[in-house]
Amino acid sequence: KDAFDDVFIAHGRKLKPDLLVAQWNHLGAFHQISGDERCLLPGGVWGRDESYLWYSTGNAASQTDLANGDLGDGTLQLRYVRGAFGPRPFVLGKYEQTRTRATIAEGIANGGAGLGFYANFKNPAGREAMTTYFRFAREHRDLYVGAQPAAELLLLYPRSAVQRGDLEPVARFKAIGHQLAREGYAFDIVPDDIVTPAQIGSRRAVLSCDAERRALPDASIANVIIGAMPDETTLAKSRKELAQATRREGAPTVVVSVLNQPKRRIVHLVNYNREEPPKNATMGRGPHEEKPLAVENLTVRLALQAGERVKGVRLLSPDAEVSVGPAVGWFFRYATFFSRMVLTRSSSVFFVL
Repeated sequence: KDAFDDVFIAHGRKLKPDLLVAQWNHLGAFHQISGDERCLLPGGVWGRDESYLWYSTGNAASQTDLANGDLGDGTLQLRYVRGAFGPRPFVLGKYEQTRTRATIAEGIANGGAGLGFYANFKNPAGREAMTTYFRFAREHRDLYVGAQPAAELLLLYPRSAVQRGDLEPVARFKAIGHQLAREGYAFDIVPDDIVTPAQIGSRRAVLSCDAERRALPDASIANVIIGAMPDETTLAKSRKELAQATRREGAPTVVVSVLNQPKRRIVHLVNYNREEPPKNATMGRGPHEEKPLAVENLTVRLALQAGERVKGVRLLSPDAEVSVGPAVGWFFRYATFFSRMVLTRSSSVFFVL
């Protein structure tokens, strides 16, 4: 990293002050330590002075097994990079040649760019998906620029454990992260070596997968330490602590993200439900085989802060078959809103409050 900065930051930007600088690194399914080139860097050095970030997941998130809860998604990787890199741009280099809509949607939903590899714009279905989704992102860029992660639940990535050579907390992190996503919780991720008091103080609960990590200084925040692979007892305790967190109910193939802007909350739903390809072609053979499927009876419960009131709700989607505009039939009770809705075949739907 020092050599990289010496050549590209110090010398390169001396020659060209606006030089865009980035690295292509590999994350996979959190393949520490051997697979991630920068995983041992201290937090203050990780990504220092770089303009944007390209992190490859390789083939780790390009296939689905929906019956067994595997969405083939990059949710954990995206949220980790966002938490580690801050508000700067980033993209996952997914080896994804089929699920164009879902890949663009999950990237944008988590603060990054969508579709970092195998962007087959020559395929008619792929071109339609890309032009539709990126046009939507351009037309609604005001929803993304400056938007901050706003989930009430914070999952800490155990980078301190990785730096001391202990990888068991990473396995727990992956297990609990996938469980949270499957159960519909909105959550953000920040590495535990750079998390700030402000990031902790804005949450209802913080989950740590490193038993050696010290307790949180704010006693008012629920602090759940997961020191072993999560079993049903651990999950039951976690559910009790997270009862007031934003979540979706029903539709286990839908992942929810929450972003915040002044006087506006954005709930982004990504639907991974699809007609899966045959077992002998699990990655699919191109965007024409994405084949998303509708989900029904989806409930979203958004936790509000004390004193907050909702003036209105708008529904937005890049897909033409989704009804958009002001949402009707919403019920507001206590600090939660409820909506019965049908999420069509689209891979991306937004609620703007």
